[in-house]
Amino acid sequence: MIAAAVLALLGAWAAALAAEEDAAPPAQKEREGPKEKARPKRRPPRAPDEGAEELPKGHFRIRAHAKAGHTYPSPQPGKDRIGEAFEVRREGRLVAYAAVAENVENWPKLAYLLGAGQPGDELAPLTPPIPRVQLFTDERNAPITRELKALLDDKLVIEELGDQITIHKDCEARIVVIHGGVFFMGGDPIAGPFARQGGTVVLDTLAYSQIKGEIADETKFKEPTTLRIVREEGVTRGFPPESRLPWYGQGKKGKGYVARYISGLPQADSPEKLLATDHSTKNSAILDVDYGGHMIVTDLLSPTGRAGRDPGAKNKLIFLARALGSGPRYARYMAGKPDYEDVIKWFDDLADKNKDKMAKSFEGGGEKKEDFIYSYTLGAKDKPPVVLAGCLRGTAWLGASALLRLAEVMLEAPEAKTDWLLERLRVKIIPVLNPVGYRKDTATNENGADPDRNFPYQWAEFADKKLRGREPFSEAGSAVIKHCIEGDKAIALLELGVDDYDAGYRIVRARDASEAQTALLHSLVALANERLRYRFVVGDAMLQLRLTRDAARPSAINWAGAQGALAASLRICGDAEDSITNHDVAVETCLQFLHALALSRERPEPAPPPREPPKKAPKPAPKAGGK
Repeated sequence: MIAAAVLALLGAWAAALAAEEDAAPPAQKEREGPKEKARPKRRPPRAPDEGAEELPKGHFRIRAHAKAGHTYPSPQPGKDRIGEAFEVRREGRLVAYAAVAENVENWPKLAYLLGAGQPGDELAPLTPPIPRVQLFTDERNAPITRELKALLDDKLVIEELGDQITIHKDCEARIVVIHGGVFFMGGDPIAGPFARQGGTVVLDTLAYSQIKGEIADETKFKEPTTLRIVREEGVTRGFPPESRLPWYGQGKKGKGYVARYISGLPQADSPEKLLATDHSTKNSAILDVDYGGHMIVTDLLSPTGRAGRDPGAKNKLIFLARALGSGPRYARYMAGKPDYEDVIKWFDDLADKNKDKMAKSFEGGGEKKEDFIYSYTLGAKDKPPVVLAGCLRGTAWLGASALLRLAEVMLEAPEAKTDWLLERLRVKIIPVLNPVGYRKDTATNENGADPDRNFPYQWAEFADKKLRGREPFSEAGSAVIKHCIEGDKAIALLELGVDDYDAGYRIVRARDASEAQTALLHSLVALANERLRYRFVVGDAMLQLRLTRDAARPSAINWAGAQGALAASLRICGDAEDSITNHDVAVETCLQFLHALALSRERPEPAPPPREPPKKAPKPAPKAGGK
């Protein structure tokens, strides 16, 4: 698991990480098998306290082991949980991150990555609890099989359809994908019965149409088609009715477009609930079928190419991941780049709705009002500021929309549990640092300068004199960052940028980051990847962040890092079609950045005093004259 990378950091943080070229998070080392030794007696699981609340699946309470300094989850033994990562919560608030380092006497021993826990704290897994899945398909080496393997990794078991099939009873969910020919001879032994028993099933439209004896319509289009959301429910949660998502594949030899649907709409008395249709509303695209269990029917084939990368196929597996318990938590689709005025209005409206929690400020900018740069601040006024900034380059508009979504989540999504965070940090969000470049869709501003190259970090050595500006901090965007770091004494800067797929999703750190800051960012990346696990596919790989170091050049993060701030840039990828993925990745990573920063500044609460053993009652005095 990726959490093993978290554990690899333990004990290694004192190494000279700043001197490394951090091409990736620390490599996992193969763990040597334990030497044969006498098997200790197994401790029976401790019965939960009477009247204690029932925790969600995968959550545990911490108990203190008899050996001093060891803290273990309870009530069940560790088994194969080494590497599993957890949030540690006390009375509902985050106090630490921990991972299972080893098993001691068959109980999992925790190693604390940030913060510290106490007996009675709740452990909540970072990785979404999804079931083991068995895929039934007639083409083991088809693109969709590779993509599902990338998405589900160790959770997927592949079974090729044939005269005989093997049912894996440890799998709680099933996916059925066929590419043509006969599905089942003599009925449906795989999907329907399993759903009726309470299992989760995801069916490709062709497989479902053959079960129902209906036609799966593979429609050809001259122009790219869209998926129309009909009902915001279940797997379509977060997508309002009438939302339109790109949903197509390339036709043969690259001619035209193709998408697969089930002909017609469900009848009123059918068990099928319509969630989405094709753009013409004449055919069904996504169905939630009441089979006693959970069955989702969707097109898994026609958006050809690499899921999450090729046009039309970028949102292909999102609804399947949702059906299995993963997928985006903070979904928001944006069909295209909004105007700068719209971005500011959305932030203004959010600030008006939350006047007691969010304040707008003028930060600088050009002479014209439409070129003004604004910030929106959340959190405690007397706490150290942290800056989250977007659009130093005007083309990185997805950074601005992602910061809007982050502000909405922090203010209006109770499941994000940000109250604790806003009590400890003052979060300043600057959605657009380059308004002119944003409006013109250029990286540079009105002076032809790139604000990210206008910082006094190897500025004189930078070859492109026009791009770097006439002098350090001569551009409005860089001057705003200077004021935040030097004037407001911001302790951290996270800039949101947009790159192409070849560069990949990553966090870029400042070149001069200290060993402690570098270690914190390594930990941040590993923990963020645990949260993002099983959510998205980019090409034939699961979407995971990596950590790199910025080049030797002027940049906001290199300069801020040289001033002692924790400085990094989150790089997301693509365009409007990627907005669902990018908003989710950005919100999760920004929240993780803020939580890691706040916890790194927390002083651990003192452990509660040990309980005194009960005093033994004195023996009664012998009666007079007795023996």
